[in-house]
Amino acid sequence: MKSKANKQWTTRDINTLLRMSSAGESNIDIATALGRTEKGVVMQMYNMRRALKMSKGGNPRQTDLSINKPKPVVKPKPVVKPKPVREVPNKPTVKPKQLMKRQGWWSRLRHGDKSLEARIVDLEAEVRGIHIALNKLLSELGEDRC
Repeated sequence: MKSKANKQWTTRDINTLLRMSSAGESNIDIATALGRTEKGVVMQMYNMRRALKMSKGGNPRQTDLSINKPKPVVKPKPVVKPKPVREVPNKPTVKPKQLMKRQGWWSRLRHGDKSLEARIVDLEAEVRGIHIALNKLLSELGEDRC
């Protein structure tokens, strides 16, 4: 019998396909009885399973197309709570001299307030020290203090 090429599946053909498939006939026997190719029979069965899945609300792109297979039970993973993390202080407590030595110009520019304030405090202390030394020297010489 000559096989049909790209012919519509009639209701009679589909009924024959379902009857023979449920009887356990092979795809080749079904194709011969219907006058179609084996691939045509396989594709029609696939399309019918897919349409059935769509009518039941299933996913047509799911790879497992057999309807009667039980779905594996997936156990939820136990929830692990993360350990609390100790907060790290945002600002390190560093003395002004250490702060100036460690930081380069870019860091001083970026964190200007801390670095410049530390530099000002250091220069004020240096000026006080020079002023005290000058007053001492002038008092030893008997001059007026400035």
